[in-house]
Amino acid sequence: MSADAPRLENPELLAAIIATPDEDTPRLMYADWLQENGNDARAEFIRLHIEWDRRPHYAPPNEDLKRRLIAAWEAAGLKTEGAIFERGFDSVAAFRECSDLREHGASVFGSKPVRVLYLDEGWLTTEEDDNERAQAFAELLPILGGLTGLGASDNRYVLADFAEELLQSPRASALRMLDFGPCAGVWDCERIATAKDLTSLLVLDCSAAWEFDCKATVGPLVGAAHLRSLVALRFGMANDVEGFIGPDEIQTLVQSPCFTNLRQLVLNGQVLFDDEAVRRLLHWGHIGQLEVLEISRTQVGAEGLLELSRCRQLTNLRRLVIEGYKLEPQAIARLLDSPHLRGLRELYIHSLEEQQLPEELSERLADRFGTFTVEGMIHDPPPVCVEDRIRGRYRLMDGSGYHYLGRDSNRDPKTNQILHPEYAIL
Repeated sequence: MSADAPRLENPELLAAIIATPDEDTPRLMYADWLQENGNDARAEFIRLHIEWDRRPHYAPPNEDLKRRLIAAWEAAGLKTEGAIFERGFDSVAAFRECSDLREHGASVFGSKPVRVLYLDEGWLTTEEDDNERAQAFAELLPILGGLTGLGASDNRYVLADFAEELLQSPRASALRMLDFGPCAGVWDCERIATAKDLTSLLVLDCSAAWEFDCKATVGPLVGAAHLRSLVALRFGMANDVEGFIGPDEIQTLVQSPCFTNLRQLVLNGQVLFDDEAVRRLLHWGHIGQLEVLEISRTQVGAEGLLELSRCRQLTNLRRLVIEGYKLEPQAIARLLDSPHLRGLRELYIHSLEEQQLPEELSERLADRFGTFTVEGMIHDPPPVCVEDRIRGRYRLMDGSGYHYLGRDSNRDPKTNQILHPEYAIL
C-alpha cells in the first residue's frame, strides 16, 4: 500500500465500507463526512470516482468527467504511484513477501477496503515444515477479511503454497478473480481444478510472462464442475513466449460441460491456434454468448477470418483481436461487412507479414473503430467484475512489464518511468 495515501479518520464509516464493499452508500456517506470536516477535494474525488467506475464500459466518452476526476485526484494529494483506487478508495494490497503480509496484513486489511491481494515473492521458505506453514496460514485467514481477488506480481512460483492453502479452504468461495499470470502453470491449474469451494470465480487469468505448458493446463480445468461460474478465461502469452493451445485443446474446451457461462476467451500467443481451431471454436454450443475473443500472434489466416464473418451466432461479440498470417484485405473487408458482427465495438487486427492495408480499407477501419492496430491497443478486455477492473489498473501500474500482448504500454522503455499515473484511477 502507498505510504502517501491519506489516513482515513472515521473508523465507523470505514468499517461500514469494509463490511459492504459493493455498496456505494457508505462511501458517499464518508465523502459527506470528509466535506463536513473540511476535506472537500477528497470528498469530490470519492463522488466522481464512484460515478466514473459505475459507467458502462462502452458508454460514450465523458472527457469532462475524466478531467474533473483527475483534477480532484491530484488536489486530494492522491497522485502517488502504487495506490490503486476503486470507487474512491485504495483497493489493492501488494506485499513483497508473505512474511510482510503476516506482519502488516492486519493493519492494512483493517484500515482499507482491500479487495485484491498481490504477492511478489514466496509464501514461506522451503525449510519450514507443513505444520508451521499451516499455522501461519491459519493466522492469516481472519486477516484476509473481504478478499475477493488474488494474484501474483512477478514471480512464477509465488503462489505455489499460498494458493494451495487458500484454495483448499472454505474462504475460496469468496474469490471472484484469480490473476496467476506470471506464475501460472500446470501446478496452479491443477490446484484450481481441485478447489471445490471455488464456486464464485468469474475471472481466471493464466496469461504468462514466462513459458509454461499452457497446452497441458486446459486438461485439468475442463472437468472442474465448480468452474461453471467462470466468465473470463485468459491464456495470453507474452511477446517472447509461445503457447501451444491448438485445435485439439479447443475441441476439449468446447466439449466441456463446465464452461457454459464464458463470455471472454483470450488465446494470444498460441502458435498452434489456426484456421481449424477457429472452426472448432465456432462449433461451440455457447459461442453466441461470447463478447470478447482475442487471438493475436496465432496462425489464423484468411480462412479463419471468413469463418468468423460467416458465423451467425457472433451477434454478441464486442471485442475482437486478431493477429496472424495471410490476413488478406478481402477477408478483412468481409469481416467488416458481416451482418453478424454489427455489434463489434473494438477490432484490433494486424498481419504478422507486415503487409500494408489498402488505404480505403484502413479508412473504413479507422472510421468505425478509431484505433484498430494491435500495436495501438492499450487496455485489456472489459472488466467483468470489480476485482477484474482492479486487476487491470494494477497491471498497468505495477511495473512488471506484463499485460496481454507482453508489453508494458504504461512505462517509458528508456527510463522505466510511469507514463500515465492516472491509470491508477481510470
